[in-house]
Amino acid sequence: MFKHLLLIGLSLSLLTINSCKIDRNTKYNEKELGLDKMTEIPSAVPEDEGTIRGDWQKPDLVVSKFGDLSNKTVVDVGAGSGYFMTHLMRKASKVIAIDIDESAIEILNIVKSAYPEDAQDRIDIRLTPPDSPLLKNEEVDAALLVNTVTYLGDRIDYFKKLKASLTLGGQFIIVDYKMKTLDIDAPPGQDRLAPIQIEEDLRKAGFTVRATDDCSLAYQYIILAEKN
Repeated sequence: MFKHLLLIGLSLSLLTINSCKIDRNTKYNEKELGLDKMTEIPSAVPEDEGTIRGDWQKPDLVVSKFGDLSNKTVVDVGAGSGYFMTHLMRKASKVIAIDIDESAIEILNIVKSAYPEDAQDRIDIRLTPPDSPLLKNEEVDAALLVNTVTYLGDRIDYFKKLKASLTLGGQFIIVDYKMKTLDIDAPPGQDRLAPIQIEEDLRKAGFTVRATDDCSLAYQYIILAEKN
């Protein structure tokens, strides 16, 4: 109960943080966090947006693209508010959540603190520079990059570093916004990337692009690449 109250208090203290990288409209229920009440992290997105993130982004479907994650370590790149971290925690043995934003790291640590102690041992939160995930060679089995690829400066170089951190056969999933007009809060068209450009960058970085799914999500595409 003390942790639950602490979580609410600290979350409210972050209301004034202004970061375009963080979506704080994430809800965590008892199934996800082991809490007995619903907790909501404040959001920079207007409440009248009209759509619920889980409905259009389908996090469980995205995570399922990895296949079996039991006994595997996954890195959530640009983890933000921990939205996908909580979904990865249901399937993976360990989740490394990284972000370049110190305010995001604060929120991630709040979310982590709400888990039981044994589950907290499976979460590793790291502040990283914009140009590197700072992972050891073959430290992770899978990598997830959601709503973040357009923020990378040198994408090919970053992808190469991420590839080195993956074990052989490791999978890399990228999720980002489609180029069409969208009726949700999304970056303007000129700030988005077409899937074909990301596919090209992945190949230049040494990845094999296995599939690009432009149908499962209404507003976003999913690219699945592999280290081989």
